[in-house]
Amino acid sequence: MSPRHPFSPLVRHLTGRVVSVDAANRLVRVWDGREAVEVLVPPGCEVRLNAEPIRLRLLEPGDPVEVDVVDSGDGSVAAAIRTGRAS
Repeated sequence: MSPRHPFSPLVRHLTGRVVSVDAANRLVRVWDGREAVEVLVPPGCEVRLNAEPIRLRLLEPGDPVEVDVVDSGDGSVAAAIRTGRAS
């Protein structure tokens, strides 16, 4: 097993519901059951609804989400966002 580099990004999995979406500033707030977590969604971040790519602005409050998050000095940054809705 190789040692971890102290500055390598660690991805964590965040599961919860969308509280709000600020598409102009590329921010999503997610309630994880304990607190609301603000996540920056960089351009190019994969956002999927029922496995289909969508634009960030199509996420809605209340949507269940799974977010792969990298914690950095700038806060929580999304690597990928997945959601699903009944058709």
